[in-house]
Amino acid sequence: MKQYIVNTTVGREAKVIEDIRARINGSGSFQRKKSSIGALHHAEHLHGYIFIEAEEEHLLEEVLGLIRSTNLTRIRNVKGIVGEIPVDVVQEQLQPRNPTEDLDCGMIVTILSGPLKNSRAMIYAISEKKQTVSMELHDEQIRIPIVDFPASMVRRL
Repeated sequence: MKQYIVNTTVGREAKVIEDIRARINGSGSFQRKKSSIGALHHAEHLHGYIFIEAEEEHLLEEVLGLIRSTNLTRIRNVKGIVGEIPVDVVQEQLQPRNPTEDLDCGMIVTILSGPLKNSRAMIYAISEKKQTVSMELHDEQIRIPIVDFPASMVRRL
């Protein structure tokens, strides 16, 4: 089987996988296509993408409801198939990652969630064990410290 990467709405990856499983495990005509669809994966650090194993792309399009000429309902939150991807790349992407791996002290980052979303901050301490960073807001007139903020909620600039 080949591996395909599918573009989804960000934050709805698990729901899309659940809907695909429900469609191929249901009692309808897709039950025959169950053998043509293999594993479904979602890498936590890749927002808006899932990996699907399928025999052929047209079978995957049919299951996702992307073929317009048929009377199929499109699976909600699926934007389209990006393309085929090598199996070794999929395995590499599915490996768990340390969120502090590419962060350094003195680095300017953007906060991705919470009341300070989209604010810029400078990291002054990193805790590998707790996977948190301590930083201070960069754009404010008064330097406000933020201690033990989850490293997965910041992004490098």
